[in-house]
Amino acid sequence: GVIVQWGTVDYNSNPGEITVDVVFPLVFPTSCLNVTAARKSLASVFSDGAVSIVSYSGGSVRFQVNTWGVVEGATDLRGFTWFAIGY
Repeated sequence: GVIVQWGTVDYNSNPGEITVDVVFPLVFPTSCLNVTAARKSLASVFSDGAVSIVSYSGGSVRFQVNTWGVVEGATDLRGFTWFAIGY
């Protein structure tokens, strides 16, 4: 059957530009079909950020977190949520 998993990665302050590895709570026995991610940030006109999927397998996913700011040092990225589906 279809397996759906999700989670969050939270930070108290901006983590900077980093790579984050997430191990799925349950390994997809056949295949991980898709992974999505959405950034979590404070509302600000001074900065923004992104989270991208670098690679994934049946057991884990690697994300790249990037931040940037209009004002140097002003970044509001506070983590991201992820969602994976497979079987």
